Amino acid sequence: EILWTVIRGVPVPFACKYRKERFLSIAEEISKRNFDIVILQEVWAESDYKLLQQHILKTMPYCHYFQSGTIGSGVCVFSKLAIEDSFYHLFPLNGYFHKVQHGDWFGGKGLGMCRVSIQGISINIYCTHLHAEYDMESDEYIAHRVAQAFDMSQFIKYTSGSCDLAIVGGDFNLRPTDLGYKMIVTNGNLHDCWLAKNEENESGHTNERKDNSFSTHNVQRLEPVGRRLDYLLYKANEGVDVEVGSCKLDFGKIPDKPYNYSDHEGVAARLLVQRKKDSEKSPDSTDENKLYDLLLESKTIVQKGLTKARSDNLFYTILCIVCTIALYGFWCTEMERETSHLVVVGRAVIFVTLTLLVAFLLFYKLIINKIEFKGLTGAEEDISNLCSSVKKRIKHN
Repeated sequence: EILWTVIRGVPVPFACKYRKERFLSIAEEISKRNFDIVILQEVWAESDYKLLQQHILKTMPYCHYFQSGTIGSGVCVFSKLAIEDSFYHLFPLNGYFHKVQHGDWFGGKGLGMCRVSIQGISINIYCTHLHAEYDMESDEYIAHRVAQAFDMSQFIKYTSGSCDLAIVGGDFNLRPTDLGYKMIVTNGNLHDCWLAKNEENESGHTNERKDNSFSTHNVQRLEPVGRRLDYLLYKANEGVDVEVGSCKLDFGKIPDKPYNYSDHEGVAARLLVQRKKDSEKSPDSTDENKLYDLLLESKTIVQKGLTKARSDNLFYTILCIVCTIALYGFWCTEMERETSHLVVVGRAVIFVTLTLLVAFLLFYKLIINKIEFKGLTGAEEDISNLCSSVKKRIKHN
């Protein structure tokens, strides 16, 4: 049995209510249950991870935290099965470093992978947390998230061939109707555990639910019944048969408390895995026509992101030139000898501010914008290469 859940563990008191209490409740509850694999997200503070270890390792003796960025990826895995191997793939695009209030850039988001085995069946466990959507009506990160989704689907496609079963868990920050989700499922040839046992309706929504104490009014105004952002997916390779025994939401309201375990509901699934008989059929193949359409749509969104990156570069270049001219003119302007101390201090503040602004603009233009541009260019080229290959296969068939 597998559990995926978001803990909401930002170590900032006003941004994350009841953090310590919720971590303790989650750790105690997991230690009482009979999960084989648990994937957790938004575990940012080392002290919180140690708290989880203190309780969970009693029943699940193996764990791994995916280190990344300046504050860690926030993603970790606990397992009853020995973790034989692990790896972290960093996404080339991770938002903007100057958007400190969003924080995605500092987390170094990517895709973590752990290898475990049971009764001779090798299992790759993939876990991720894609870039958040901060404004539903004007999403400035859509190109980044689509590029991340494509990157993730490619990584899973090319690394899951060496295992018998691939399991993917994560807060994708994507709805089932979003392009990124469709790309992950189609290009990665993955199956959604929830849809194997349930209908696609509000009963499966994991975030911004009416019955969650941490739901925000701004999102509920646009999505009154919440949204499904958290997933458990799987792919069985040739020779292995997988049946979803159950898939349900878990870790809702904490017993005897007025608040939930997290702002996201957990997703728990029971997978029944066994070796296939030689006469049974091979796994399903990818729908090439559907994949081709998704690739074209993804390419369009990434190209729009490239256009924005170019315009941002031009804007920061012009602003940097203007500030440099202003700084030079300010430096060349002489003060009268009888100038008051207040004016001297004011000039110093303006001079320092302009200097720092020029330095920031240069850093953003030459480093940050370049990273974004290269990342989007790489994503566009990768999507184009796959698009051409799929188009040839469609024509050939």
